[in-house]
Amino acid sequence: MTGYDRFGSSNANGRARFAVFFPGPDSYVRGGDPQIAELKVYGSFQAALGQPAWSEADGLTLEPTDYEGGTLYQAGTDTLPADFYEYKYLVTFQNGDRRKVGDPCARYAGGEFENSGVAIGGSQPSDNVVTPLARRLEPRDLVIYELMIDDFARNLGWVQAPVDLVVEKLDYIRQLGFNAIEFMPWTAWAGNEFGWGYMPYLYFAPEYRYVTAPGEPTEKLSRLKRLISECHSRGLHVLMDGVYNHVDKGPASLGFAYYWLYQNAADCPFIGEYGDAGYGDELDYDNRCTQEFIGDVCRYWIDQFGIDGLRLDYTKGFYTGEIATGLPRLIGMVREHLETKEADFRSKFPIFIEHLEGYDAIDVANRVDATGCWYDEMFWRTRDYLSWERLDTRIMRLLNSGHQFGPGRVPTTYMTNHDHSQLASMAGGRNRWYRAQPYLIALFTCFGAPLVSNGNEFGGDYWIPEGREETPTVRRVVPRPMRWELGEDEVGRGLRRLVQTLIAIRAQHPALRSPNFYPRGWEPWMQQPDPDGYGVDVEKGTVVYHRWGPADDGETERFVIALNFSPGTQAIDIPLPGGGTWVDLLSGWRPTPADGHGLRQHPIGSNWGHVFYKKGG
Repeated sequence: MTGYDRFGSSNANGRARFAVFFPGPDSYVRGGDPQIAELKVYGSFQAALGQPAWSEADGLTLEPTDYEGGTLYQAGTDTLPADFYEYKYLVTFQNGDRRKVGDPCARYAGGEFENSGVAIGGSQPSDNVVTPLARRLEPRDLVIYELMIDDFARNLGWVQAPVDLVVEKLDYIRQLGFNAIEFMPWTAWAGNEFGWGYMPYLYFAPEYRYVTAPGEPTEKLSRLKRLISECHSRGLHVLMDGVYNHVDKGPASLGFAYYWLYQNAADCPFIGEYGDAGYGDELDYDNRCTQEFIGDVCRYWIDQFGIDGLRLDYTKGFYTGEIATGLPRLIGMVREHLETKEADFRSKFPIFIEHLEGYDAIDVANRVDATGCWYDEMFWRTRDYLSWERLDTRIMRLLNSGHQFGPGRVPTTYMTNHDHSQLASMAGGRNRWYRAQPYLIALFTCFGAPLVSNGNEFGGDYWIPEGREETPTVRRVVPRPMRWELGEDEVGRGLRRLVQTLIAIRAQHPALRSPNFYPRGWEPWMQQPDPDGYGVDVEKGTVVYHRWGPADDGETERFVIALNFSPGTQAIDIPLPGGGTWVDLLSGWRPTPADGHGLRQHPIGSNWGHVFYKKGG
């Protein structure tokens, strides 16, 4: 790898060092020379050197040298007082045009105008080593809390940096039973407005607002590292959401800097058509420099911030079926880098891909050596069933969530996520919260790494427009802050208690984390259960399925899950095979099978279910 994480600005013994690298023609098949006549850096640091701040005329000139098949421009200041400084590059092209541009490899985003930043003094990256996890879990053992930093912290006050406010609530997340947090993108995006982070412009820098607190201008990266360390001290794995399909090139000075550092922006080898276009300005993975750039981004966050896994956003955009470029090569580069880590780290570092709807995402996950994929069909079927107020036969394939995944691969399962309306909203509002219960029981008794996005644990009911529902006045990406008070009302307490109970059941029983499932191969014409009572009854809105696997001591444990998705009590046959003693883990009830094999016409309450358990046999 070229080492793009070595470029940008840095603190060199109290001096600011600036470095910009341009890859040579051997690094791209599409692109060209930047045609730079002169490159200068100017910014707030100039005032500390006795010059007017932001003086273009007095800017430092970066000198070019040959470097690893490309050209490296470098400059350094004299010693600076401890502070946080913002800067930009002033590039003069060979045709005489001039342009003000940010730093594509900056470690810090600036506070305004998409400036880049450098910290002198304070806690430097080398002084802050993230506390590692004491015990890493297999990906299938993860129970994930999806967290949007802005929404999570917004109603906790803004005197502190948002990442500090998140630290204060980590015990809340851990007490619910979650052992992993998937943070929505924390890398910087353009514009001083609210954002989800899915339109990045700086890949090595956290979003300025997230890590900035009054009175401590140099403590930014250390804040994010503290958040990760505090997660680790509680046994919480940190999964980073990486947006590597596209960037926001924006207008000059405000977007992805590499694009604007070329006289003819079309010559920038980092941006160009590749894969399935869908969002933003695509990264061109046909060019080796792009592949290396994003590989170095992943390596940086793994090495410097100790992240425990990756979620790769919109991978359809950088997957063409070719193994040597794009998504497969990126995963390969990460795997190669993980080989330098201890065995426990590299073997338990998950890479989940978001390949959107359809079971074909599973095949892609298998092909590209991903740990697994987002199991998007679970959302779509949940939304449909709650909307229609009825099931169909597809639910059986859905619940067999381990089907088609290769050995060791795991889906990320969810009923909804940040992209969609909250579960209570899909159920018809908080006054119909109870309709969510059988879906939650299904989520935590299926194979996979279950994910709950923030606020769903207590019945948040934000509605998010889908597709054509979005208009200039009805937007998807707007603040939806956590309404913490909802967690303390009757609905919120009930849902939190159910989520906590289901997570505890899953943690205590490894068999629920196995891919074993019965009945398999359910056909569309099969509208009623099989003779033993397994399957879906479309008319009644009930489902029965069997899960099994080894317990921690190696003995087999078995589960029969019976769910009623309908608004009324339903009487159904429930098989409890092999006799012996079964217990409903949700209620503690120990049933007495009428014939030694199961329950006949047992009534299940509306929008509820049973998780029958037996060990041995």
